[in-house]
Amino acid sequence: MILVAVDLFGTLIPLETDHLAHRMLAEAVCRAAGCDPREFEEAYWRAVEVAGDSSLAVFRSFEELCRARGLRNVFSREELEYLHAWSHIEAAREMGELPYARPFLASLKGRGAIVGVVSDAAPGVPRGILRALDLDTLVNEVVASGECGFKKPDPRLLEALVARVGARPSRVIVVGDSPRDVAMARAFGAISVALNPVDGASYVARNLAEALRIIIEILEG
Repeated sequence: MILVAVDLFGTLIPLETDHLAHRMLAEAVCRAAGCDPREFEEAYWRAVEVAGDSSLAVFRSFEELCRARGLRNVFSREELEYLHAWSHIEAAREMGELPYARPFLASLKGRGAIVGVVSDAAPGVPRGILRALDLDTLVNEVVASGECGFKKPDPRLLEALVARVGARPSRVIVVGDSPRDVAMARAFGAISVALNPVDGASYVARNLAEALRIIIEILEG
C-alpha cells in the first residue's frame, strides 16, 4: 500500500486563500463589534506568530483589540472558531483549487494509492474546504495540526495519518510546497516531492502534473 500525503495551502489551493479568509473574517467580526478590520487583521498576524495556533490567535487578537478600543467582546471563542472556519471555506470556494489538483487526486486514487491531506490548520478547516470544492471524495483521510496539537515539520502528523489509515503503508510520499513539508517527510523517513526548489527534497516538481508523473514512476519502479 502506498500512502500519498498532500499539503493543502499552496499545493491543492492557492496560498492567497489564507489572506483572503482573514480579510473576510476581519470584516465579519468588525461589522458586529464596531472595530476596524485592518486593525483586527494586523493584531491577528502578530498573535499567530506568538501563539502558532490559528484559532487561538483569532481569539487573542480579538480580545486584544477589544481591550485596546474599549469594546465589548460580543463573540465567544466557539463563535470565533466557527467564523474562522467559515471564512476559510468561503475563501477557498471563491478562489477554487489550483490547476490540476482534481486530476492529480483522482489519478492517485485510481491507481490504488491511499490519499491523505496533512495541513497546518484549525480543526474542521481542511475537511470543510475539500467538501466545498468537491474534492473530499478523492481523499481518504485528513489530518489538521489543530486537531493534533503539533505542526509541521513534526513527523507525528504523518504518524497520525498512518494511524487513521489503519494499515502500515509500504511507502509514504509527501507532496507539498514548503520546506516544512520536506523536513516532515525526512523526519518520518518518507519520500518528498516539493513543488518549489527545497534543499533536501527527494524530488522537485514544477506543478502537480509533474508531481504526478514522478509519483507514477515511483509506483511503477
